[in-house]
Amino acid sequence: VRTYVRTYVRTYVRTYVRTYVRTYVHTYVRTYVFKQSIHFFKLLEIKTLIFNAQRILNKDGKIIILSLDTKRNEWPKFKSFRLKLSKSLKKDEKIISLVKSILKEFKISNFNFRVVLMKSVYIKMLNNRFTSCLLDLSTNDLNKGIKEINGTYNVKINFIDRLMCVEYKKK
Repeated sequence: VRTYVRTYVRTYVRTYVRTYVRTYVHTYVRTYVFKQSIHFFKLLEIKTLIFNAQRILNKDGKIIILSLDTKRNEWPKFKSFRLKLSKSLKKDEKIISLVKSILKEFKISNFNFRVVLMKSVYIKMLNNRFTSCLLDLSTNDLNKGIKEINGTYNVKINFIDRLMCVEYKKK
């Protein structure tokens, strides 16, 4: 079931973005924002997507790509989540490098958000598989992870959510 959900999400995102870009090929767009969804694509698809987005962008239009900071992630994690997230962040590094090589003139910004969550809220988020790294995780692994979170963290969980933003402005 989880593989089906992940496949559905990937297919939906890919289809939606492809349709959107094809529909607006002859229309100029002011801003494209990719928020932590670009990793659903293969590298060749990302390359095509960025080239097309750049091509149909208005003068002074922007492409904004938001991703988790690949070096300093502080999300509360359990073992299997940590492994999946680490793999995902390595792919994000490749994606960011690819995007930088295509866009040439870009600006990188970092955003840090102090997060204070009740542990019960975070556990609900885990059960709802709030991030794509959790989609393929078995229910058994997820339950083990929740037990690990319960044993490791206090009632309130404090961390800094760090995002990286790659911004390109067409001249």
